[in-house]
Amino acid sequence: VSIIDSFFQKIIRGFAQELGLQSGFRVELDQQYVLNTIIDDLVVAAGQHQQLQQWLVAFAEDKLLSGKSWNFKRELADLGQELFSEPFGTHAAQLVQATSNQAALHQFLRVLHQHITHFENKLQGFGQQALTIIEQAGLAVDDFAYGKSGVAGYLAGLSTKRKWTPSQRALCALERVEAWYSRASDKRGRIEEIVKSALQPCLKEVVHFYDTHHRVYHTALEVRHFIYAFGIVTQLLERLNDYRAAHNVMLVSDASIFLRKIIEENETPFVYEKMGAFYKHFLIDEFQDISGFQWHNFKPLIENSLNEGHPSLVVGDVKQSIYRWRGGDWRLLLTQLEKDVAHTTAVTLDENWRSKQHIIDFNNSFFSTVTATLTQHLTDELAMLEDSTLQKDLMAQVQQLGNAYQEVHQKLPPQRVQPDKGYVNITFLEDTVADNEASQSWRERVKARLPLLIEQLQQDGIALKDIALLVRSNAEGRDIFRTLLAHQHASQAQPGCRYDVISSESLYLGHNPWVNMLINALKCLVQEKAPLAQAELLYLYQVYVLQAAPTALQDCFQAEEGAMSLPEEFVAQRLYLQQLPLYEQIEALIALFQLHQAEAVPFLQAFQDVVLAFEAKEVADVSLFLAWWEERGYRYTLPRAVGQEAMTLMTIHQAKGLQFKVVILPFCEWDLDHNIRRPPTLWSTTDVFPFSSFPVLPVRYTHRLKDTIYARAYYEEHMQAYLDHLNLLYVAFTRPEDQLYVFAQRPAKMAIKTTSDLLYQTFSKTQETTT
Repeated sequence: VSIIDSFFQKIIRGFAQELGLQSGFRVELDQQYVLNTIIDDLVVAAGQHQQLQQWLVAFAEDKLLSGKSWNFKRELADLGQELFSEPFGTHAAQLVQATSNQAALHQFLRVLHQHITHFENKLQGFGQQALTIIEQAGLAVDDFAYGKSGVAGYLAGLSTKRKWTPSQRALCALERVEAWYSRASDKRGRIEEIVKSALQPCLKEVVHFYDTHHRVYHTALEVRHFIYAFGIVTQLLERLNDYRAAHNVMLVSDASIFLRKIIEENETPFVYEKMGAFYKHFLIDEFQDISGFQWHNFKPLIENSLNEGHPSLVVGDVKQSIYRWRGGDWRLLLTQLEKDVAHTTAVTLDENWRSKQHIIDFNNSFFSTVTATLTQHLTDELAMLEDSTLQKDLMAQVQQLGNAYQEVHQKLPPQRVQPDKGYVNITFLEDTVADNEASQSWRERVKARLPLLIEQLQQDGIALKDIALLVRSNAEGRDIFRTLLAHQHASQAQPGCRYDVISSESLYLGHNPWVNMLINALKCLVQEKAPLAQAELLYLYQVYVLQAAPTALQDCFQAEEGAMSLPEEFVAQRLYLQQLPLYEQIEALIALFQLHQAEAVPFLQAFQDVVLAFEAKEVADVSLFLAWWEERGYRYTLPRAVGQEAMTLMTIHQAKGLQFKVVILPFCEWDLDHNIRRPPTLWSTTDVFPFSSFPVLPVRYTHRLKDTIYARAYYEEHMQAYLDHLNLLYVAFTRPEDQLYVFAQRPAKMAIKTTSDLLYQTFSKTQETTT
């Protein structure tokens, strides 16, 4: 039993020599650390690389214009994640070769500029021509129908580059002279004359030119605007390749790419032979999350086993595919598997052994209805497409989305029938604006109700460990955590009720006050003067050890006596402590600061394990350890104790595969489309010149792509995003065993943009049907 990457790495080690990997190479699991390292190298190198410097400046300007910080390293790390994506990996080798020719890139940029200027100058010329015709006839734009907002206004606007796209009024005026003037106009005769003789032919030229060239023009704008991403990512790729070679490492994401090469160049039996084992049967779990690369690599091995009479099994649920951002491709399970492997037998398990009757019935009804609603919404969007071939292809994909939920209906096994059939509660809240009172957002109202619900559940006999709070993001999780913590210390807390919460972030060693006390104590020992570390150490010692009320730091320190507030032994034994080995220093500090308290012990033991592991691999120097801790060590977590009496607070992604007696979704409201502040990058190919000059080009996902040659890529990603977020809703709603509580915003308009819109519209339709 192993994860897929581990299995692939076992095969790769047998082919290390053929792949050019040095013996003894290691697999680097911390890709973020590697990415941060090569980003630092990139920023330093920008001083000697003019083109790279321009790309980074363009990147920083783009972030500023979108309202983000000028310090773009975090955004650069997000962009750098493209290095590990399959769409990029497919073309990585070609990109290295293509971008090595700087002259070709400069020529490409010049051609883009030529296309943009030619389009704009041509239409501007038409606009100036139209204005001249109008003025020579002794007329003005306001003499025509609708003035500046009419057809004459559109033509005049071309001369000032106001708007290129023909307005609806302009399109209506192509064949109808009456559309150029108002019925009450006293200049009707003169207008008719110049429209027929000059303006209408000019408008037809404008529309024809726009229809012929606008896609290339808008594509050039999008590509030029985002070309810095192309340059930066390919520069990062060069440095990543250098890092692999210099440190003799293979990233965990490299396994699938390397294995593709192995399987393409060798017969399957030889792959088994080099691996040192022959497997007759394969069982692949969570198949809906497998990537195209992974399936490409597994397929020959499975086919070989099947040909020898050994069956294999894949298990998955398309509706729970929520890792597409990590490469997962739900279409493999839905349709591709049966196409690729002959004589496949599909077995649907339609009995739900987790949830009670009412939760099953609710999900059956809700997701059947909501899938039809979403499918119709996407169909209506595609109905406006002018390209019939593209429309037909995309309509087929919409049908696939519907097929993903075709077998959503489940039933309760007879053995699970119980008197208590479970409970589902969906609450819609609005923002409030009351007279003489502060307005309150619907999220604030949820946070006010949440502690009351938790108290009621405890009074009903529900244990804290059986309650899960599911959120969409870590930021929402932090908000909920602070809310419950504040309520716990407030006077309105219910006697006998608890609000303890365990979250992934609360288990980080780097967030724990007891561990941070040791880290700051080490900093004080290493540095002669470390005022910030000393201040934090003093604060943590007073609050968590001495149980003093939190005091402002300026009150903690007296001019020359600040150090005296710390344990006397820490000050008196400074030289002795500095001479101890790292692990012994930690033990001594734990004793000096009296940290052997029940709530601290699990975190301190985990921290000591981390220290031992560091000493086993690195030089046990305190300064080196502190540097490593700041870079990587702080992310180590404490394993959660089984049965711990606390609620679980986690993201929906983390909850996949788990179950809880009670599930609460405090904020069931997220966009169905991508967040416009963090849109994905689409690596797109085309055979249209000049964009075909490179094997693939990056474009930012935006609605503006509808008017480009990358319209197909936009609509495909758009539909995939909708399914991703519907699947998140499905995963969340199918986690509870007994009770489900959902809080969502009541929409002000009947639109379909968020999950709360879907919820509300579905209940509205159900109510209408019932009525």
